[in-house]
Amino acid sequence: MVVSQGQSPSRRRSHIWRAKIDGSDLKQLTDGPGEGWPDCSPDGWWVVYVSFAAAGPQSLWKMPVEGGEPAQVTRLIPALPTFSPDGKLLAVRRAGATGEQLKLCVLSFEDGRLEKEFDLRPTIVIGGDYKALRWTPDGGGLAYIDTRTGVQNIWVRPLDGGQERQITDFKTDQVFGFDWSRDGTRLAVARGTITKDVILFSGLE
Repeated sequence: MVVSQGQSPSRRRSHIWRAKIDGSDLKQLTDGPGEGWPDCSPDGWWVVYVSFAAAGPQSLWKMPVEGGEPAQVTRLIPALPTFSPDGKLLAVRRAGATGEQLKLCVLSFEDGRLEKEFDLRPTIVIGGDYKALRWTPDGGGLAYIDTRTGVQNIWVRPLDGGQERQITDFKTDQVFGFDWSRDGTRLAVARGTITKDVILFSGLE
């Protein structure tokens, strides 16, 4: 099974959909105020996602991949949830009150209990529409994009409190996303540049 985002024809909001790899058996799983950032558990039984409430902060929810009643995971304000390799933990970026420093949090999938929490420096890039927060294949650390050297590279923070380490050494371009192969032996990285043009219109009167 795979999980994807779609559009509700009647409400024009983003929702979570499920489909087989070949695109068949398409089924809409959510129909709330708007949902996104889905991630499937390694065993394929659960999906977690963020609900964007019309009023109030966004929240983290889980539900069976086959559909059913959703349950809230935590009252934190999360973004970009991602399952640990064993499916027991979730990593999220957490926002707080206005002006409060962003946090990198590890939660229990079962009951939403906060297991670990780290400050996110301004140089760390975890946001946007792409998945820029990943677990290491052994589940012992979290990987993210950091610009502390002046160029975007992938760094890993061990959960045991060890020293952060840089695992790529790019000299140019931006990192748009990355992920490990299923066997954990290879790392795929999407990189490139963003070009923006300034256009002048004349004779519009």
